[in-house]
Amino acid sequence: MRSACLLLSGAAILACGPTPSPSGPGAPARIAVLIRACEASRAEAAPAGAPATPTAPNPATPAAPTPPPPPPAAGTATVRPGTVTSTGLPPDEIQRIVRVGSDRMLACYRSALAGAPGLEGKLVLQIRIGLDGAVTKVDTQVGFAAAVDACVADVVRTLRFPAGKVESAVTLPLRFQLDDAPPPAPPAPTASAPDAGVPPPAQPPPPAWTGDLEGYAREVVGRALEERADAIAACSPPSSEPVQRGLDVTLRILPTAQIDDVRIVGLVDPAMTTCIAGVVRGVVVAAPTTPVVARCSVVLEPR
Repeated sequence: MRSACLLLSGAAILACGPTPSPSGPGAPARIAVLIRACEASRAEAAPAGAPATPTAPNPATPAAPTPPPPPPAAGTATVRPGTVTSTGLPPDEIQRIVRVGSDRMLACYRSALAGAPGLEGKLVLQIRIGLDGAVTKVDTQVGFAAAVDACVADVVRTLRFPAGKVESAVTLPLRFQLDDAPPPAPPAPTASAPDAGVPPPAQPPPPAWTGDLEGYAREVVGRALEERADAIAACSPPSSEPVQRGLDVTLRILPTAQIDDVRIVGLVDPAMTTCIAGVVRGVVVAAPTTPVVARCSVVLEPR
């Protein structure tokens, strides 16, 4: 288990735990992810650097956000790895790193479901991993949807595995399917039940948008990134390579809670940039009432 500590603006939030201490050249980097500050503003346009989008004739009235793709007709989209085989790294280590990219693989599947509800199938990838843990080759052995196959292969190319003494040849099967929706909740007790008239215990409300941009940036976006600290740290290169210390994360959040744009500034490693952007795109946040652009300064420190 990795150890990760985050510091949010105005409050200290510590999320640390013991972790083994790998050593030697090529060992996985032990990275502390610190969020120094987050800020947010209402977004009437895409973040800086994004292509311009048409606006309404009246500049005071922002264009309505594009609705998200419709959900599949029934069931919940899932992706499950099958039995992994590997000639080098242990299969359980391969599965651990693959789980880092599972959110982005699921996003590939959900995107395909928007145009093909009910789509299910199995994807089998042949992966080559170099001595430094970088993915050097990805081939599709068995595919089921070209768009999903290509998208998932791109995700796998960004993953960083532990360094090994020999190159690894890996067979990774993945099952994409729709699980049945959960059964309906049982009916509430009738008036004749023994506890009739006794109100049920209050349930805490889900996080909600209060209109406070500063609080939304700190308490919603900052905490969401905190929860993905391990996945962000896993995007860093092996410890034998220098770790870049600073980056800025910008994300645009729609009133549907969908994150429709992510920008990472400050990294020169394109694989690391793509990996972190994929992690950020998968965070879960409360829905604002208007589009919001949030920016967070993130520091990666070797431990």
